[in-house]
Amino acid sequence: MKIESYKKKRGNLYEITLDDGKSYELYDDIILNYELLIDKKLDKKKLNEVLEENSLLDAYYKSLKYLSVKMRTETEIRKYLKKYDFSNYAIGYSITRLRSEGYLDQDRYAQAYINDAINLTLSGPKKIETNLIKLGIGRSVIVKYLSKIDDSIWIGRIEKILAKKAKINKNGETLFKNKMYNELIVNGYSSELIKSSLSEFILDDREVFKKEADATLRKLSIKYSGVDLNSKFRNKMYMKGFSIDKINEYLNSMDE
Repeated sequence: MKIESYKKKRGNLYEITLDDGKSYELYDDIILNYELLIDKKLDKKKLNEVLEENSLLDAYYKSLKYLSVKMRTETEIRKYLKKYDFSNYAIGYSITRLRSEGYLDQDRYAQAYINDAINLTLSGPKKIETNLIKLGIGRSVIVKYLSKIDDSIWIGRIEKILAKKAKINKNGETLFKNKMYNELIVNGYSSELIKSSLSEFILDDREVFKKEADATLRKLSIKYSGVDLNSKFRNKMYMKGFSIDKINEYLNSMDE
């Protein structure tokens, strides 16, 4: 086989066309290393070597492009390259080269990820840790940087979440706090910090109570009256998280 023509493509790629009509895209490094500009003859063995080494470079350059957007972990790089059906050898070559060149640094990645999570999300430490583990970061590395975050930071974030949710709350204080406890646990905050923050958080549910009480009483009055109405009303409002004292006070005011 003989190379009939060379055609410049994007970046550092060239297209070579052989005398059998087949074309291949090769990186300029490969063309230079194999002296394909000088020796234009290719037997099947040499062609396979050229294509195999070109695949290694292709995996490496695709990884670099992927990394140009933002930092990535080894796990992310492997997953990305598998989408292109690279061999395990090509993926391993790319990972090894990237690692030796300082592109895959777990410490830098963990630090950057934690900083972004704190500044751009409301995730708690346990959720951040879980996400980093999924990305292939070692637990010891994660703990090293998460342990540097003072509890006051997490408490401040919990308070921010509580204040935000309180503005759209339609439940009584008890139910609101129960729901927020569960939500904050899912978001990765510790039970101790959540309980501490909730115990100090005061929810002004007077307006919510009045609105819900009026609507509930109006709806139940269609079917019930007297003792039955009061009983149904108490159950409904209690299920919404309002205190018995507040419910009874409302019913007494209605009687008056």
